[in-house]
Amino acid sequence: MKQLSQRVGLIILFFLALTNIAAAEKEDLLNQCTQAKDQNEFTQAVSYCTQALDLDADYIDALFWRGFSQIQLGKYDDAINDMSRVLKLQPLDVEAWSHRAAAYRRSGKFAQALSDANRALEIDSKDLGGHMTRALIYLDLKQYDAAIADCTKAIEINPNFAEAFNNRGKSYGDQGQHSAAIADCTKAIELSPKYAEAFNNRGFSYNQLTQYDAAIADYTKAVEINPKFAEAYLNRGFAYDKKKQSAAAIADFTKAIEINPKYAEAYNNRGKAYNDLKQYAAAIANYTKAIEVNPKYAEAFFNRGVYYADRNQHAAAIAEYTKAIEANPKYADAFNNRGIANFNLNQSLAALADFTKAIEANPNFALAYFNRSICAASLGSVREAVQDCQKFLLVAPDNAYYRAYRENASAYIAAHGGQ
Repeated sequence: MKQLSQRVGLIILFFLALTNIAAAEKEDLLNQCTQAKDQNEFTQAVSYCTQALDLDADYIDALFWRGFSQIQLGKYDDAINDMSRVLKLQPLDVEAWSHRAAAYRRSGKFAQALSDANRALEIDSKDLGGHMTRALIYLDLKQYDAAIADCTKAIEINPNFAEAFNNRGKSYGDQGQHSAAIADCTKAIELSPKYAEAFNNRGFSYNQLTQYDAAIADYTKAVEINPKFAEAYLNRGFAYDKKKQSAAAIADFTKAIEINPKYAEAYNNRGKAYNDLKQYAAAIANYTKAIEVNPKYAEAFFNRGVYYADRNQHAAAIAEYTKAIEANPKYADAFNNRGIANFNLNQSLAALADFTKAIEANPNFALAYFNRSICAASLGSVREAVQDCQKFLLVAPDNAYYRAYRENASAYIAAHGGQ
């Protein structure tokens, strides 16, 4: 019996030793995972965490950091699965709720994202991650006041939280409150001088205020900090385009495309810049590439329609404007331009319907009223034409661009107003 007891003891010690070895190995793998994650080597981080989970399938830290890394790699379903496993093991893990919310948001599942962010804040109302994730969800949903409220709450919790100032600034900017946006982004930059996104967002507001040199300076700073920041190159291209520096704009749009070959907006805007340089073959090629990348890209169809209309290819233009409208049923400019193309093909009733649709989409669309007045007059509807001229004069800005239109509308009213 004594000999058997010694054998049992040796077996227990052997298994304890194996257990200790496995524990040490999985801890070492987790450390390698976090080091890789901190160096933005997320594929390697996932590999280390997976090896740790092969040793212990319920290793919460490995599940969490693998899920975190999957988010950075854009593998949102995998991230959701990992965070769900964390929450099954640890239902009150606030960070897991926040990160699963982030993964749902990035995969476009906003209802689930909002539910998870709310749950994180139910558990801990001062969770900064929960407030920031929910703010970004509200931003995506264009619920700007709600986004601002979450950012403001985060700032109350931590007055030195640069991300909250940046996201509140972006919310203000998207809402059109550009002075407030610039103030918040400036504060974010003061707190975090290498904050590329804050420079980009401040540049956006400067651009909207037509302060193009200030915008270009901010976008330049953003790409100096992060040379792979495709959006900042795109935005700097916009600013150069506004300054009529088409070659510089094309260079920036090209850089954005090099970073992200599926950047439809960059192709579309490079096409517009080529058009400004009268390089029409390059322009149409870029619009077409934008549509290949995003078959629902209304503006690219619109721009391709303008290309055909400028060459009096009105049937081809109508086809493009129709696709733009299918992608965006409230695209007032597309209805207006399709109306012009229909009018040029002597399809006056179709043109009248298009101008009416343009006005329904944008009740202050001055040129649509003017165009409808011409169309109505061609159909012998003098009273309706006069009414549209009157409406045009009410909504059209009194500037050089509209001067000739205003003179024509006034002359028509003078000649036919009594009928």
